[in-house]
Amino acid sequence: MRRRPDDPPNTAAPAATLDDLIRRRCTRRALLGGGCGVLAAGLLPDGIGRVLANAPDATRFRFTEIARGVDRTHHVAPGYRAAVLIRWGDPVLAGAAAFDPHAQSATAQRRQFGYNNDFIGYVPLHAGAQGSAHGLLCVNHEYTVESLMFPATTADTDWHPGARGRRIDTEMAAHGGSILEVRRVAGRWRVVDASRYARRISALDTPIRLSGPAAGHPRLRTAADPRGTRVIGTLANCA
Repeated sequence: MRRRPDDPPNTAAPAATLDDLIRRRCTRRALLGGGCGVLAAGLLPDGIGRVLANAPDATRFRFTEIARGVDRTHHVAPGYRAAVLIRWGDPVLAGAAAFDPHAQSATAQRRQFGYNNDFIGYVPLHAGAQGSAHGLLCVNHEYTVESLMFPATTADTDWHPGARGRRIDTEMAAHGGSILEVRRVAGRWRVVDASRYARRISALDTPIRLSGPAAGHPRLRTAADPRGTRVIGTLANCA
């Protein structure tokens, strides 16, 4: 049978995984006893290896377990606290409209914090200790849940072609990513309003330049970009 051009290639001899390498060098007894900690760190990239090899004793991270249950309170272990930094619909860019779940639009969502993030990266803006209290928070917005995003409406309104199209555009605008300037003040993190660093990346209209070995590949060439080095937006990206 002839392979389709977009079929994944077959690998006859897959490379050994990190687990395979560790198992070859460590016995289960040694691993459970912690004897392979330095070895495992040595198999990782240099920076990560140094972090693991010099990791503090695990006892420093012990905390009192909270009771299992479901209620309206966000519970954390004693000695810890949780606070909301930013929510879906909160402003990211200057001039963003106040969030209104009954009047959502792609135009508003392009300037507001997007939906469902599962990656958060912190980039300090300063060197040293000052950088640990002032930097950029880079957050992805992987997917949307229509039934939770939009209030229940009548069936006619819900499935009207025009309303449906507006919902789809709003969901597309809620994908992508947000870049926030954040600062820790008096022990609490805050988003810096109207920051010059703030950005919203959506699946609708954010141009993205492709780089690396995939750039220019025939499968990336389109009528809009025959060179295969530019796409519009990012959709369903995961951490």
